[in-house]
Amino acid sequence: TIRSYNGSVISDLKVSALVGLGFGFGSEDVRFNIGATAKFNGNVFSERIVPSKFVSSGSEEEGITIPFAIGSAMPFDFGLTFKYHSLKATATLTDVNIAGLGEYIYEMTAISPTADPSTGSGSSTYTSDYKYTPNTKLNFGVAFDTESATGLKLALDVVDVISMKDALDAGYSFKSVFLGHMKAGAEFSLFNFLKVRGGMNSGYFTLGGSVNIGII
Repeated sequence: TIRSYNGSVISDLKVSALVGLGFGFGSEDVRFNIGATAKFNGNVFSERIVPSKFVSSGSEEEGITIPFAIGSAMPFDFGLTFKYHSLKATATLTDVNIAGLGEYIYEMTAISPTADPSTGSGSSTYTSDYKYTPNTKLNFGVAFDTESATGLKLALDVVDVISMKDALDAGYSFKSVFLGHMKAGAEFSLFNFLKVRGGMNSGYFTLGGSVNIGII
């Protein structure tokens, strides 16, 4: 990924390797699935991590810059799916930190300004470690799919349910918190080649569609 921020170019590279195990029970119409995934994630950042996030204000190291950082972690995901004909319900628990494996440990190359008595300028380079543990997320979803060419598809997801309690305790209304964590959508097919879609993503309305004309 390459982006710009305050006139500077920022780049980061994310690499993941997954291994999963799942089991399914039941028939094609009524089925229960359970599974788990281990994800090895490696992130490389260039001028992205802001020093002020882990250096206190007024510190002698406040002027340092972080031109390069690399980190890795292995979080786990768990999921349940229940299907009853055209109706499907799911629950997932993501970014679970087991035995500390889900904690990101970044090795950062830092450049700190130092004063040379003769010139009054200069810099020194050193490496340091920074640890970060993402929050575990509990998500629920339900979907309805008639599985026909002109059928209607409906989907509703509520993401990161755990953090909703903190927002409610902070005084936010249930409606605003729920809409902020909700992703819902509908799709309808017309004439077997035109699809119309509409929905809501974290409180914002969405609209889309697609046209299938054979090879395009």
